[in-house]
Amino acid sequence: MVHIKRIDIRGFKTFYKKVSIPLDPGFTVVTGPNGSGKSNILDALKFSLGELSARELRGGSLSALIHKSGTETARSAHVAVQFDNSDRKIPVDSDLVTVSREFSTGGEGIYRMNGRRLSRKQAQDILSSADIQVTGFNLIAQHSITRLAEISTEERRRILEDLIGLGVFETKKAEAKVQLQEADINLKVAASKVDDVRTNIERLERERNDLLRSKMIQKEIDNQQALILSSQILSFQAKRETAFHNLENEQKNLEVLRQQRNELTAQRAKVETERRHYEEHTVTQGNQVLFDVERKIAEASNGLVKARAEAEAARNILNTRVRQLESLQKQGEDIQNNTKELMATIKTLSGRKRDLEDHFQEANTRAEKLNTTLRNTRDSLSKDAETQEALDAEIRAIESELSGLIASSKGARPNCKSSPDP
Repeated sequence: MVHIKRIDIRGFKTFYKKVSIPLDPGFTVVTGPNGSGKSNILDALKFSLGELSARELRGGSLSALIHKSGTETARSAHVAVQFDNSDRKIPVDSDLVTVSREFSTGGEGIYRMNGRRLSRKQAQDILSSADIQVTGFNLIAQHSITRLAEISTEERRRILEDLIGLGVFETKKAEAKVQLQEADINLKVAASKVDDVRTNIERLERERNDLLRSKMIQKEIDNQQALILSSQILSFQAKRETAFHNLENEQKNLEVLRQQRNELTAQRAKVETERRHYEEHTVTQGNQVLFDVERKIAEASNGLVKARAEAEAARNILNTRVRQLESLQKQGEDIQNNTKELMATIKTLSGRKRDLEDHFQEANTRAEKLNTTLRNTRDSLSKDAETQEALDAEIRAIESELSGLIASSKGARPNCKSSPDP
């Protein structure tokens, strides 16, 4: 028969440190003064079996079950119950089965059976096989006897069914009915979706057939493309062989052309050498001719400068003579004016005629001299103009000769830069 062998409590209500309570055969009662924690042992047993109601455990909340005192506070409440399972009523292949529950301050509850973690429902299902339930009458709390005397026959019948194990089946029956109703609802929902699924299946079938047909056509296209590519490869190979043959012929022709190029290069170098020798000889002769021409140009330039200086001097003399002529003309005009005045004076002063005849004669003589001087000056100016024209003609002849010499020097040395005119 399954029975409790030991209870380990740590951090639960008044038990701060770990306390182990062995329940050996013949152990019947736990005694002690009020407030010593006797009822907390029963609460710890219910806690380990999965009780969720803080009221049933005589606490304000589950977090209030964790030990708290003025100086000491536990991190979690832990209770482990060890059962004797020699007759294997609990479906676990072990003589001892330890069920534990730990509740931390964060609100997380952890259930273990023989050290293996599992859920609350799994633990209760396994223990229910041995009629161990947190709501059963294996555990009788305070005032339960008085409540049994006051309950109705229907409630008493349910209690008896729980004691003999029928209550578990009723619970499972109710759960099965709920599951059956849910299954009926799911079946109706599934039946309503059958048409949609059938339509989808038909559509997928058509798409599958289209895909298979497309794959078959694509395979045929790939085969045809492979044949086309194969024929193109053969054609390219033939063209490549022809190109290689043509390349060999072109390489041979290229070698011949290279030889011809080398020969032409040698001939070109020979011609260049001869041309340089000829140019050096021609340049030497041209330099001598150029030197003679430049010397003649220098002499002509000197003559030109001298002629220009003489022409400039002649121009200056001519300008001087022109100014003198202008002065004489002015003096002649003044004399004529004076003569007019004298004639008027003679007409007016006939009495002084004899006195003035000498003056008049002198004036006439002076006028004749001035006229003679004027004629001589005009003749001299004419001669100077002729001299200037002769000098200009000589300058033009020298410039023409100089231009001819420059042109001949350029023709004698076409590759040499001519010197500028001095």
